[in-house]
Amino acid sequence: DRLLRNFHRVSVCMSFNAAVSNLHFAYITVVYPGRLGFNCNSVVFTVWTLSSLLIASPLTTRLGSKHAIVLGMALYCVQYVATTICSAMPDTWYMHALAYLGATSCGLACSLYYTAEGVYFAQSARRAAHAMGVSVESRSAAFASVFGFWFLGIECAVKLGGFLLQAAGAGMTLVLVVSDAIAIAATVATAAVALALHEAGAGPPGVCQAAREGALALWPDARIWLLSFLTLASGFALSFTNGFMNSQYVAPQLGGKYVALLSALPSLVGALVQHLLKVSAAEVGKGYVMTSATVVLLVFAGLLSFLDMQGLGWWLAVFYVLFGLVQGIWVGTNKAVLADHFPDPMTGSAFANMTMQFAFAASIAFFTVTRMPLAAVSSVFAGLALLIGPGYCAARRLQRQSAKDASDDTQSDSQSE
Repeated sequence: DRLLRNFHRVSVCMSFNAAVSNLHFAYITVVYPGRLGFNCNSVVFTVWTLSSLLIASPLTTRLGSKHAIVLGMALYCVQYVATTICSAMPDTWYMHALAYLGATSCGLACSLYYTAEGVYFAQSARRAAHAMGVSVESRSAAFASVFGFWFLGIECAVKLGGFLLQAAGAGMTLVLVVSDAIAIAATVATAAVALALHEAGAGPPGVCQAAREGALALWPDARIWLLSFLTLASGFALSFTNGFMNSQYVAPQLGGKYVALLSALPSLVGALVQHLLKVSAAEVGKGYVMTSATVVLLVFAGLLSFLDMQGLGWWLAVFYVLFGLVQGIWVGTNKAVLADHFPDPMTGSAFANMTMQFAFAASIAFFTVTRMPLAAVSSVFAGLALLIGPGYCAARRLQRQSAKDASDDTQSDSQSE
């Protein structure tokens, strides 16, 4: 299948670029002096949220999904190079200016990359389904699992590579230089090998109108909020594990050099479960797969409440495994569900909203979790977990009602003619 092979190639290239972003995120507070790392991450989350809300969907439609992906990857590379240069510079005002420039570029990159990737995935699944004469829903889970496997698997490999380089005695700047080269090569490869699935600015009037409105186009549709709870939980968990747990528990108990190693574990787990998620979605439905995240999050919340986090040692890895399961469901099955619910002209706006919701939850956790008792953090996870299933069921009912209304309108038009 030509489209599936193309999506494999694009997923590999995109995943190498994004994996470097996660590596930089893990190291930025080490590379930058004082509170500069915290401030830069604050800029990233703020720009990411606002640009997802306002410009990601319009820009993706105007450029076309392929070119929007390449632009997002190029903006990532600006941040990577800026961070690498800053790591070798003295603590001066122009070093701070370069760091903030990189952070702004990273925020723009995140919004554009994830929105355009979602659109490209949905377009690939729809074209493949049309060519095979089957429903889009029957192909979306398969394509989502492809991206989930490569995205999380390569993220794990890059983080593990950074850990091994440091363990071998390589300096931080060398690790960053190597990762930058990988990201730049991946960007060039994406531009060279990816098929353009639609022309820049192409589409019916509905697509153009949705593009002008961006993520706001779907705000009146309750489904975009009913399907948001897994995204919110994933964003909150990302900041909690990669930020708070790494600094407060892993580094003091196991040593700083093991932060990258444990940070790679969720990606490994998420990649390994992609095939199981694809098969499960085909056998029992995507809804059951999505709601299985409820059980995982409740276990996460329960362990967080009842265990002594200060003395777990290597048992901390259990939290990273659980987060990996949630991340695997979100990266794979959740995107398939979103594509099923929001075909063109709503696809770009749907994935822009998903990106905005993820960034918002991650930023809330980033800013507040250090001031929250663990019981409160556990309550957040439990609350979001318990809303995933009801939210999906309500969204599914609205989807069926919308399809029925559209069918009734079509029959009425036919009879009137």
